[in-house]
Amino acid sequence: MKKLLCWLLLLLPLFLIAQQPFSPGSIVVVRVGVPDSALPASSSPVFLEEFAPDGKKLQTISIPYSGEDKLTLGGRSITEGILKRSSNGALLTLGGYNLEPGVSSPSSSNANAQRVIARISQDGIPDLSVKLAYDSLYPNNAFRAVISSDGTKFWTAGGTQGVRYATVGSPSTILISNTATNLRTVNIQQGQLFISHGSGTVNTRVMKIGEGLPDTPGITATPMPGLPTSSVSGCDFFFADLDAGIAGADVLYLADDLGGLRKFSLVDGQWVPNNIVGGGSDLYRGLAGIEIPGGAVLYATKGASNQSSGGGQLVRIIDLNGYNQPMNTTVNVLAQAETFTGFRGVALAPSTSQSVQSYVFTGSGNWSNEANWQNNLKPPTELPAGNIILIKPAADAPCILDAAQTIKKGGLLIIANEKQLELNGNLIVE
Repeated sequence: MKKLLCWLLLLLPLFLIAQQPFSPGSIVVVRVGVPDSALPASSSPVFLEEFAPDGKKLQTISIPYSGEDKLTLGGRSITEGILKRSSNGALLTLGGYNLEPGVSSPSSSNANAQRVIARISQDGIPDLSVKLAYDSLYPNNAFRAVISSDGTKFWTAGGTQGVRYATVGSPSTILISNTATNLRTVNIQQGQLFISHGSGTVNTRVMKIGEGLPDTPGITATPMPGLPTSSVSGCDFFFADLDAGIAGADVLYLADDLGGLRKFSLVDGQWVPNNIVGGGSDLYRGLAGIEIPGGAVLYATKGASNQSSGGGQLVRIIDLNGYNQPMNTTVNVLAQAETFTGFRGVALAPSTSQSVQSYVFTGSGNWSNEANWQNNLKPPTELPAGNIILIKPAADAPCILDAAQTIKKGGLLIIANEKQLELNGNLIVE
């Protein structure tokens, strides 16, 4: 008995190490399939891969794929698996099917094919208790995305029907808008519900759904003036507010798997194109962003394949060019999907605190001089996880690190293009 007890005690720490809470400031990617066998078209296991902002792999979380509570996705259904962070920042949501691996045509299977909404909070443990009747949520078509305000209310997007609304405890859903039906994703930004879609010639590829967060039928989706109505396949998107003179969001980043990653700005009530990063062969689909002073840090998934080899990359683009200017075209590859697996959606890790503190060096000379920092706000000696230091010194001026500075895991140090950081002190990046 003593030997058995010791053996169990040894196993317990290993289990705890294998499942850790999300780290503040980290990035989470949906992975479908396993690397030891070809990626099938049938229902396949799903995993969440967590990465630090620099691309360092932190952990892999397996979504249960057997038993009463399970979730799988079509192995080669590359528009499924969009990952969203709730508008209160506390959890991630992912839509899928209550099927074990190996079921052909999982989106159209009637056998036990309830639709499942996974909720993953900061502890990293998936909750698969929210199940919806097959015939109430995109029967015979893909369940692509689900967004929540607080973990009890949900808005969904799929391959037919339109936007549907669900709550915890109800097995059915409410159709709230069918202005556009072949939806790619649904999102909440600044308290407003939006969708994107990939077909049709009447409606812009990103649309506003009613006012705020509607939960009743008969809502008409409103096109966003100036955005394309054709030749664009709207996937995930991110809004930013970069011009203080314009109320609300004024910049839109849109993943388009036909054309690349697009940037638009709101000018005199019209969304005008600024530029495109990449092209149609890049297959941008997943997108998450962090607004920073004068720009945004974007994380995207691209290159997923509907072949047995799988594929996909997690990339980062830092756009510091601001409102109504072309975004930076430098793409940093942070991670590559293993052979026979596929990357899908991407989201910022859930957190009990949504606030991101940005410290911006705008002066000239020493780091330790508070006057060189925007609003005299100098970063603490140890930058907490999830926060950002942005080096944008005055024209032709250096930033001189004359002190000790630590960037904790999950923090991010950004040096603007053609700017200098001179190290006379000690910089530690964990």
